[in-house]
Amino acid sequence: IPQILKLSCSHSYYKDFDLLVVSACLVFGCFLFIVVSYVEIFRSVLRIPPEQGRHKAFSMCLPHLAVVSLFVSTGIFVYLKPPSISSLSLDLVLAVLYSVVPPAVNPLIYSMRNQELMGSLWKLV
Repeated sequence: IPQILKLSCSHSYYKDFDLLVVSACLVFGCFLFIVVSYVEIFRSVLRIPPEQGRHKAFSMCLPHLAVVSLFVSTGIFVYLKPPSISSLSLDLVLAVLYSVVPPAVNPLIYSMRNQELMGSLWKLV
């Protein structure tokens, strides 16, 4: 987006500021929604008696939280880096990091719930 804004014929300061404000509002809204959702999920899980499967509920929620955290952290790193360190090769590496790494690690994180796979991994290590 910064390169497209530089190509426009008018002053880009106001467009940059508007884009920043709208983006910040959207990101904050999404982040707040995710945090509130996870708080409600964990509150519901903590109400489950331990003998009825609290461990199973946490084992379902925590891998998802790990995947979402990985996706959000790479996205934050991509979009909040200073423009002064922007180069074509760095932008390409960060785009691959943001778009390829979380989906590639997603099956690995979810498969860690499998006890046979965990046993094989510990034997390998």
